[in-house]
Amino acid sequence: MRTLVTDCVTYPPYPNTRVYRIVVPEWGQRRGAAAALTSLVAPREGDEHRDVMRKLDLALEAISPHLRNPHWSVRRKALVAISSVCEVAGGHKKCLRRVKDMANDKDEQVRLALAAGLPRIAPVRSKEAVMVALELASNDVDEEAYRCYKLLWGYRAEQGQIQTNLKPMAALSGPPQRRRAPAVVLAPPPPPSRPPPAVAPLPKTLKPDDRKVRFDYGYNDIEGGNLMGSLLGSLQDDSLSVSEAIRALEADLRGQAPKTVASTNLKADRGRPATGCRRCDVLSRQLEAVAQSLVGLAGASFRWSLEVAAGVSPEDRESLWKAMMTYMQPCAHVDQRIALTTEELLKAVAKARSPDELLRSLAPSKQQERIALTTEELLKAVAKARSPDELLRSLAPSKQQEQLEEEERLRTLRAAEDTQPMQAGFEVELAMLSRAGTKSSSASPGSSSSGSSYSYDSYSSDSSSASSSSSQKASAKAKAAPASAKAATAKPIPVRVMALQAVAELCTEGRSRTCKAIRQTARLFADDSEQVRQQASRVISAIGFNRRTAIDSLTDMMKNSDNQARVLAAETFQSVIGDRQDRGEKRTLRLMRHNSDTGVREAASLAMALSSTGPSSTSANQDPQVVLAASAMAMKWEDPPPCNPKKRNYNGDYRLSRAAGSSAAGAVAAAVEAEWVDLLQSKARQLTTILETSQPEPFVTVTARDVSLNAWGNETAPGVALELVSGPTAITMEAIKIKGGLIQSFSLNNRNILLQRPHMDQMDGNIFWPGPQSKWGWPPPKAIDPTPSKDFTTAYALEIDFMTRSFELRSPVWEEQNLSVSKKVSVDVSRMSFLIDYGIHVGGDTKIKWAPWEISRVQPYGLTFFKTGSEQTSGTWPSLDLKHRDGVTWFPQVGDKASGKLFASTVPSLPSSEMSWLAHTDGALLFVKCFHHIPKGTQAPGELQIEIYDGTDYVEVEQQGAYQEVFPGQPVTWRVEWLLRELPAGAKPIPGERLLVAAADELCS
Repeated sequence: MRTLVTDCVTYPPYPNTRVYRIVVPEWGQRRGAAAALTSLVAPREGDEHRDVMRKLDLALEAISPHLRNPHWSVRRKALVAISSVCEVAGGHKKCLRRVKDMANDKDEQVRLALAAGLPRIAPVRSKEAVMVALELASNDVDEEAYRCYKLLWGYRAEQGQIQTNLKPMAALSGPPQRRRAPAVVLAPPPPPSRPPPAVAPLPKTLKPDDRKVRFDYGYNDIEGGNLMGSLLGSLQDDSLSVSEAIRALEADLRGQAPKTVASTNLKADRGRPATGCRRCDVLSRQLEAVAQSLVGLAGASFRWSLEVAAGVSPEDRESLWKAMMTYMQPCAHVDQRIALTTEELLKAVAKARSPDELLRSLAPSKQQERIALTTEELLKAVAKARSPDELLRSLAPSKQQEQLEEEERLRTLRAAEDTQPMQAGFEVELAMLSRAGTKSSSASPGSSSSGSSYSYDSYSSDSSSASSSSSQKASAKAKAAPASAKAATAKPIPVRVMALQAVAELCTEGRSRTCKAIRQTARLFADDSEQVRQQASRVISAIGFNRRTAIDSLTDMMKNSDNQARVLAAETFQSVIGDRQDRGEKRTLRLMRHNSDTGVREAASLAMALSSTGPSSTSANQDPQVVLAASAMAMKWEDPPPCNPKKRNYNGDYRLSRAAGSSAAGAVAAAVEAEWVDLLQSKARQLTTILETSQPEPFVTVTARDVSLNAWGNETAPGVALELVSGPTAITMEAIKIKGGLIQSFSLNNRNILLQRPHMDQMDGNIFWPGPQSKWGWPPPKAIDPTPSKDFTTAYALEIDFMTRSFELRSPVWEEQNLSVSKKVSVDVSRMSFLIDYGIHVGGDTKIKWAPWEISRVQPYGLTFFKTGSEQTSGTWPSLDLKHRDGVTWFPQVGDKASGKLFASTVPSLPSSEMSWLAHTDGALLFVKCFHHIPKGTQAPGELQIEIYDGTDYVEVEQQGAYQEVFPGQPVTWRVEWLLRELPAGAKPIPGERLLVAAADELCS
């Protein structure tokens, strides 16, 4: 890592105070700078809030310039650094102000980093951060960028296709076609002198005055329609407006007077972040769009010069070509496409010149070489300058007929130009470019004819009635480009999914509770992406529980025209209903009488059926039979008769009574005619199947948050929570960075199986040690487990991967052995289990042997059991009171004896399996740990695979992995799978209970 220089200086806003000023040279080349900055900003003992804010200001001042770096990787690293720095400072609105504009960054990885870091950057309550996350999660197409895409001439998605379009330009332009063109194009005045090379500044003759700018065709007002003039004036004035360039391009295409375009304020776009270009202080995406427009306009201008060649003298045409080069070359360094276009235009101009013109344009020495060309080459050059009649006669008879039909079609299009000049002009150019693209595909194997298709669909509504059949064909051919353009400007799925995860974290209890987050997230139920829809459902479940806004938003989505959105809203309805059964019932019953769409009624029926069976269902009106009856009736009638109604509510709706709906058959018989009973009872049976089989899809959330350190909950520490939710079941693991990266709790529906003591300085939870203990004695190394040494400042490094829903804790280095440990926690949704991958890492240049060792501390008075192996001993400790039944060892802890310990081996769960297990129950929950069985003789010295320690007021349930060599740079990894279930039905927490053994065998099979 390069040197990170720190020195003490006086910070100007706070005189007479010495604080750290951080100098970070060459930020993009260093990975450790973020960690160093974080360490410097972290609050020290005795620091006041003001001191922390000063250091945060300095860190942000050092990092922020890199947010505008042209390299995406540097911008991403800067975002990650700001996230880390702001997290240790507790989050602040000044951090959010620095990064919120990065939501519009052109690179997906940068936006992904912003979405992942928003919960750490934002203050505890920040509606503004929620709005940024919602902007990232939405799929709104950038309208300005999309409009640029639609207006590009000869748009190409890839750079290679642009070259393919320009290289054969002269050869593929086809026979000259007459069309109405601006007068300045037909007879341009002599251009100014040629400017210096591409990297040189613009000529002084182009310096704009207050309201006018100099270009090829003389002076014109700034609001004029000439694209090149407006563009060059803006570039020289260090301001650039894409909207102005677009309006100028439209005016040029229409061939109308430039002054018909409204005036614009050229200063409107000043002050935007720099893009790395020396002249343009605009967003890079706008610069790329303008560069593409300039490239397209240059190509169109060249084609125009060929089409009007019959009415223009060669000198005027040569002047136009030279004018194009005059303005293209100074901009070549702005964008690579402009440079390539300039080069290809030079080649295309050379091809389009007649032999005499080409000869005159060469230097005297080159003229002699050209005169020496063979007759065959000269004939080829002459053939390119043939008149339309000559070219037609040179074609085969079948091709002549096709050419005549094509000319007739173009004349038809031009005839409509008087009544609809804009649309017809577009159609003419579209037809020409489509024809050029077709020829390009036949002449160049690597080119794509579809790349020539583009559309101006924003104008199609004005001219749809007058379009001829031929123009309709041309329009149909051009509809592929807007779709691809929208796809190109749409936001990528990973960014949107990550942004939704950020919304869930920012809107948790105690943070922002904005209703707008719920409403906008619910709208994503109708998104095109399945990933986004499912993530939106999870977010609504997480932030919308017992919220009226969530209930109303989901019922609104049940009226959506998209059936997938309706069904997803109905399935999510159960998870937000909470204690608001009356509100949910009122909304769904109203939808069940929807008189225009059967799908809406079915979605409402599904929502009521699912919510009536949820754990929060307490309303007397939610009897399943009542729901079935109401659902059955709603499927048949637009407005079913009330079933023994109570009084109307304030909305004028009836509510079903329990007495009248005591059974599906009774409710139906009371409300409908006899011949419909069979039909409705069949519908009721279908809904019964839904009640029995429907289960929401499991989902996983990972959240960085403060975790309770004791049983009272009055002390917290920074940590992480990983939660797996499936229907009414929620399994949660919480870990903290201090106390050795302790796994503090592992709970099922808020019941914790691990020990959590009343005081922070006591040993509890789950810890990981390197074995054997004889290598370090007691207490454990502070870097690995500082709790026994009463060190509560040493902390593990926490990394959260929001994409994989996992987190990793890594210890500091134990200097004596040059060793560190790590634990990475993820979830196996299919098995409803948590996977912990422990790692032992060593440095230096020598190998050393270690064994992984997991210690889980649980409450006393429980029952611990495992399959009996060949060895059992207590060593120097008092022995435990064990029970042996059917090949299983049981330890019922009673808490009234002195401490003792057991060292034991075990066997695989099944003869054909490689997995062993160690289980514990507290009488209500069954906790099973699955791990790889190690053969006899591979355990650490003085240890065995299973260990149980009775601490009187707690129990340690321990297992170890194989004792093996660890090489530098090649860590040893060891996986343990945790499963937590309710006690099997009928099982008793007593030694010898076969149901417990069978459950453990099944879970680890």
